[in-house]
Amino acid sequence: MEIKYLGHSAFIIKTKEITIIIDPFDPEMVGEKWEKQPADLVLITHDHKDHNYIEGIEGSEKPENTIPTDFHRPFVIKSQGEYEVSGVHIFGFSAFHDGKGGAIRGKTTIYRIEADGFALVHLGDLGHKLTPEQVEEIGSVDILMIPVGGKVTIDPEIATEIIAELSPAFVLPCHYKTEKSKMSDLLEVSNFLKAIGGEPLSMDKLNLKTREDIPADTKVALLKI
Repeated sequence: MEIKYLGHSAFIIKTKEITIIIDPFDPEMVGEKWEKQPADLVLITHDHKDHNYIEGIEGSEKPENTIPTDFHRPFVIKSQGEYEVSGVHIFGFSAFHDGKGGAIRGKTTIYRIEADGFALVHLGDLGHKLTPEQVEEIGSVDILMIPVGGKVTIDPEIATEIIAELSPAFVLPCHYKTEKSKMSDLLEVSNFLKAIGGEPLSMDKLNLKTREDIPADTKVALLKI
């Protein structure tokens, strides 16, 4: 398995069978640039343009795909539920984009992906602490993609609490301010690193081949854009 960070909340996950893209964003809105990408499966956590830019995916201009096995265009998942695509299992759980039960920014979807013997979780634009029921629903996590920039999502302190609750092997922070970002109200990733402590790993991409690649203790990995 290979995981790359496109910027903002977007990741490319290459499994043995398929390529998954989570939360493709509009480059003009976010400020980070990325080339049009091929994908078999696209996961959208919520319908904001910095998370649902399906136009950035090759084949998106073709007629809508109605079944996961018909890859004439990407199969797009936008909601909670349970799915299976080419042996990859996806579970979508409902959460809120704010701390007011969705009254301000609506809902977001948390996705759990099971592929190649690993469990990955993307928290979307989570805006609140997890409930005990959500922690149980999410289950064990090998790789956690978590927003850390605050303002419209959880802040570094709440992110740190959630990491302690879920105990993932790898933490991939996202949704934070960068030099190119137009999201000027977000915090930089340094705020999160200060809150969680320790020295992060820095890498172009995260490669996992077997369970032996999973560390005993939680590691924060900063993936280069």
